[in-house]
Amino acid sequence: MASRTVLVGVDASETSANAFNFASKQCRPGDVMHVCYAYAPLMDFVGPEFSKAPTEAQHQAWREQEEQRFQKFMESLPKPDGVKVESHIMAGDARQVLTDMASTKSADQVVVGTHGRGFLGRAIMGSVSSYLTHHSPVPVTVVPKDQK
Repeated sequence: MASRTVLVGVDASETSANAFNFASKQCRPGDVMHVCYAYAPLMDFVGPEFSKAPTEAQHQAWREQEEQRFQKFMESLPKPDGVKVESHIMAGDARQVLTDMASTKSADQVVVGTHGRGFLGRAIMGSVSSYLTHHSPVPVTVVPKDQK
């Protein structure tokens, strides 16, 4: 059987740990699992009478904080036997980062968790899983928040 490439989108939450564990159980020896953590970069603050852009040092400190969070998260997860697990951290909107990475890594499947927000929560916060089901170039599995 040919090996598969699975992309798992995570945000260091319990629901994304559930998605990782689900994907791990689906993978076979020889498969590759790309685990991608996308974080929001610092933004400029602009108002009618002011403008404030983060310094390069602030951007670097933010990235290091996010890298530590992701590393701690990855260390907490059991790794599947015989599966190559590659970690990726990228600044940007998770919806676009995961859609792009599914193409660039030639993924066969994308796996993400869901926070189970209602209509209002999705309208305000957006939904990565909903976006991916409509825009991903490959099949998407959305793991329910209560899935263990």
